[in-house]
Formats: sequence, structure tokens, C-alpha cells
Amino acid sequence: MTISAPTSAPGWAATISCVPDIFNPEDGTACPEVSVGQVINGTITKIDTVQFSCDNPIVMLEANYVATGQYTNDYMVYSIPFGSPFAFNSGTSISATADDNWVTAVPLPFNFSFFGQIYTTAYPGANGLISLSPQPSGSFCKFSYIPTAIPKYNYQNCIYGVYEDIDPRYYLNPAVDDIRMDVLGTSPCRAFVFNYLNVGLFGKQGQGNDWYNTYQMVMYEGTNIIEVHIKHRKCCASTNGGSTNGTNEGIVGLQNLSGSQEVIAPGRGMTGWEVLGTNYEAWRFVPITPLDEQGELTWYENTVSPATALGHNKKLPVSPDTTTRYIAEYTFTNAAGDEFQLLDTVLVVVDIPSIIVVNSANGEICPGDSVYLDVNCQEANRIVSYEWSSGATESRCLVKPDVSTNYTVTVTFDNRCTATMSSSVTIKPLEYPQITGDSVVCQGHPVTLNAVTIDGISYQWNTGAVTSTIHVTPFDTTEYTVTSTLQNGCTTSSTYVVNVWANPMASFIPDPPLVYVENGVGTVNFNDNSMDAITWHWNFGDQYSLDNTSMLPSPSHIYTHPGFFNVVQTVKNENGCVDSVSYRITVEVPFFYYIPNAFTPNNDGVNDVFAPKGEGVDPDKFEMTLYDRFGKLMFRTRTPYDYWDGKTSTGQLCPLGAYVYVINFTTLDGEVKEYTGTVTLVR
Repeated sequence: MTISAPTSAPGWAATISCVPDIFNPEDGTACPEVSVGQVINGTITKIDTVQFSCDNPIVMLEANYVATGQYTNDYMVYSIPFGSPFAFNSGTSISATADDNWVTAVPLPFNFSFFGQIYTTAYPGANGLISLSPQPSGSFCKFSYIPTAIPKYNYQNCIYGVYEDIDPRYYLNPAVDDIRMDVLGTSPCRAFVFNYLNVGLFGKQGQGNDWYNTYQMVMYEGTNIIEVHIKHRKCCASTNGGSTNGTNEGIVGLQNLSGSQEVIAPGRGMTGWEVLGTNYEAWRFVPITPLDEQGELTWYENTVSPATALGHNKKLPVSPDTTTRYIAEYTFTNAAGDEFQLLDTVLVVVDIPSIIVVNSANGEICPGDSVYLDVNCQEANRIVSYEWSSGATESRCLVKPDVSTNYTVTVTFDNRCTATMSSSVTIKPLEYPQITGDSVVCQGHPVTLNAVTIDGISYQWNTGAVTSTIHVTPFDTTEYTVTSTLQNGCTTSSTYVVNVWANPMASFIPDPPLVYVENGVGTVNFNDNSMDAITWHWNFGDQYSLDNTSMLPSPSHIYTHPGFFNVVQTVKNENGCVDSVSYRITVEVPFFYYIPNAFTPNNDGVNDVFAPKGEGVDPDKFEMTLYDRFGKLMFRTRTPYDYWDGKTSTGQLCPLGAYVYVINFTTLDGEVKEYTGTVTLVR
């Protein structure tokens, strides 16, 4: 059944019971159930489907329990519309062929609770009653009652429906009429049915068709309800006077085991009643019992599982975005100890036109390619707005993804309902260039960067190079980007950062930058003026010196030869970066040479030796010899700072007179000099 609810409908509901906590089943069913329904003007109508409107976004669902609790100590009885779901000619004959007899015991297919006791066997009687206490088969089953006695009726623990003096030896149509039993339905909602079809009233057989009665007793498994359906019943005084007053036989009711309780249908206890023509009637005996205290109602969404449980209240307000099935589950234990799981569903149909998203991408794309996403809807005229996850607000959305992306559109219709649909744009499998090389260098240091892409067929660097390997010399921290074209036609890029450490600044001041060698010594002081240096190395450029280098910040160096000397300062900072600077030093040697013409070696401390002196003489290229007037060698030296003390080589004093000297040397500027002359030795 499908019912469309108007927009103004107040919601959904179904009451649990007419009498709180007391079982009061709906007409037409006596099986436990839980149901949901729509409340219209205060009346609950069971419903399976409802059309949801977004203009009325709250739907109220309410459960209706039809179930009994754990007690059957007393009953209420009331009339119900005739309409047994069970045919009067169904079932198996119980072989009731003798008058006033108990028939063979019949096993019940389920546990049945009757006046607080559980029974599994029924004992049919030939006079329209069922005993739940043992009755020997074939024993006497009389019809009688004593209005003032306890028990009032001769047989206790019985269902009477209709208890009267009938004679199963006579049927209106013996070929088809009979007393039968049947089990109908499926567990846990089975029914045990006793059918009395056209059974003759005792002593009235042969007096016309009206004297053959038809009725039915039903025992329900789940609820322990008892029903009596009467299609035809003619009554009169019994011919054998079986009752106390001998008239108006016929009882519809129940009596407990001790006879202390009877529940009789109103007007159906020996009052001369009849059911004739089409005035059929039915009675329902319902246990008066609270609902199971341990019973539990649970609502679920779409499926029954712990993950979809919504709550346990009788009422459930819902506001679904899409068509949703809500399931009400009621679990309880009845008076017979049977456990039940009752389920019912209602489908809330949300009226949202379907939409699809058409994706222009034909398979996978390269990063940055243009893709159009279009919303198609057969009821596009009802669309009020579009909202894409990309921010677009039109039916067409242009995207250029760099990575695989799922795009979602939410469409709002004129009834304020929304529909959502997604479409994915997938990027082709990509391989990005792997760049290797030094990542940290000092300023001005050359770097080799190598890009590798397995599927790459060409490369383009931001330096302009088109090879996979490049050589660069960055002076500042620099990003190098390479774009690789892959075999699938896509391009991918990777960036590599070369961090550049600043170099120290080498700087010094020579003091003086021009020096004259005096007495063979020309000293220059080098004053350090570098920045960020932690170590120093000096090369004075002096090939004549054995001590040509220094590690001091501000060293000094002695030059002995004239010339231009390239002094190099090399400094290093804490990062190991190096800087160098050079400065050319000019060294000059002034040349002069003095040769005395006489000397007095008398040890008076004045002019005691012959010692020519000068500047600019190469000490390694010097020779001086002295001869007497006869050419005899008196003195020879190769040291420019040596002197002659006026003695022979054996230490003898030379006589007074003139002596010849010959002096040969090379100046520090490389000029060859030769001096000859005489010197007078005076005493």
C-alpha cells in the first residue's frame, strides 16, 4: 500500500495501545506485531510508504505494539467482527463419532499459556469444548452446569466455544461435514484451530437444516489469545434435560482449573441466544497482562544492525535527505516463555528528481587539462541553484585539476530539497623527475644537477638548458626547476633548491706597500681587514725566503731582495667557505758602496780594519781579495760583511805600505760590479 501524504499532514504516528501497558490488539489480527502508521485527525492508519516533502522537513514516526506480556491469570472478552481467516472445512478430522465422548488427546504445536499455566496438549470434547486438563479418550463428556456451584460448569480448565449438547453422530452433509483440527500460519504466529462444521444438535437431527451448528475455536501462539467464531447456532431445550433448567443451552467462555474463575461472553451463558442467517458473530478472549518489562523497542535506518540503530523511544522524529527505510523492532517474551522479534518498516520517500553529472574527460587526463562537468536533470526547470565543491555556481563547471579530484555538486530544487552527485577526474599515472646534486655549497662553487625520469623523453630547465644534466654556479640560494615530458604525453616538474653559504671577505693592508731593503732587511707588516674569517693563510710570494707562509691573522715578513712580490691572503669561515685576495708589494734595494783608502790596525779601536761597505750587494755573489805589491795573496773572503785586519793568513802583521784590492760582486738588482785599487796600511 502506498499513500501520499499532503504537505500539510501533521506527521506520522501509531499508538502503542489503547489501554496503556495492556494488550489490546487490532481487529483482524491476534499475532504479536509492531507497526507504524500515519495519524490523521487523531486516528492511526497503518502505512507502508509516505511521500516526504522538504517543505515539512520533520516526520514523526511512532510505534504500535501488538503483543502480550508474561501473565494470563485473567482475561477480558469482547465482540469482534466476524471474519475468521481460517476456513471452517479445513484441517484433519479428530474422529468424533460418538455422542458425549472425549476424543483422543491432541498435541499442541506450541506452548500455550492458559490461566497462568503452560500447556502442550489439548483434549477435545464432543460437546463443543476443549479441556487443557487430561481427559481419558472415550470417557463420558456430559453437558451440564450448576449456576450456584463452584465450579459452575462440570469441566474445569476448559475453553467453551460453543459448549452445548451436540451429537457428532449426525452431520448435515456427512460426506464433508466433520469436527476437525488444523495448524495454520508460521512460527511464531501459528494458530491452532478447532472447526465444528454442521454438527447436529442432540435430539433434533432430522428436524431440518437449522439444527446443525457451525463454529470455530482458535488458540493463537504468540499472544495466547482465544477466539470463537460462530457462523450458525440454533438453540432449544435439550431432549435429555442435560442442564439444570433444561433450556437455552450454549456457553461461550472460559473456566480456570479450580473453577473459581469464569469469563463468559456477554449474553452467551445459557440465555437463549442464537446466531441465524447472516448475523454471524465472533468473540475474543484476551489475557489481561502488562507488557513485558524487559521488552525493548529499537528504531533502525535501512538495515537492522548496531551501526544503524537510531533510538529506543516510541516516537522517532526523522528528517531524511534521501529516501530512507525506517525499521521498528520490538523484542519481548510472552506468557508462554516464547521470545519474539517483531519488525515493521515504513519507507519515507523523499521527492528529489534524479541528477547525473556528465564528465567530458575521456579517461585519465594530464595535470592541468581542462575538463567540463555538466549537470543533467529531466526536471531542470525545477532547479533553483547549483553549488559545486570547486566553488562554481552554474550547471557547467570547468576544472583543471593537478591531482585526481572528486568534484561534488549540490542541486537545490524549488521545494527546497537537494540532490548531491559526484564525479571524479583522474590524473594519469605520473613520475616526477628526481634531481640529485649538492644541496649546500659555498658562494661561487660550481654544482652539477642531474634529473632522472624513467618515462621521460625530454627535459626543460628554468635556466634554459634542455639536457638532463646541468652545471651551475649559484651566488645566492637558488631554486632550479626541471620539467620532464613523459611518454604518456604529460609533463611533470620538480624543483631543487641549492642553498648557498656566503663566503668570508678576504682583505688586508700592507704596511708599507713599498719597502727598501736596508742592511739586507726589508720588513712589511700585513694588517688583516677580512670579515667572517676564522682561519688565515698567507703566501708572501718570496721565493728567496724559507719562511714564505703564515697562519697568523696579521703577520709580518722580511724581504731581502728587491722586486715585485704577489702576497695572497686566503681566509675561511665557519661553514668552510673560502675567499682570497692578493696585493703586489714592491721591494727596492738602494745601491751604494764605500771603499776606504787607508786603515790603521793598531788596536786603538779606530779604523783598525779594512771593511768596504754598501747597500744592494747580493751576499751570495761577493768576493774580495788583497795582494801585496809583489802579487802575493794576503786575504780573501766571500762575505760582503767581512773585513781585513792587516795580517797574513798565518797571523803575522803585514808591513806598512800599499796593498792592492780586487772586489767583485753582483748587486741585488743583478748588476755585476768590479772594484780594484790600493789601500794603505798605516801604523
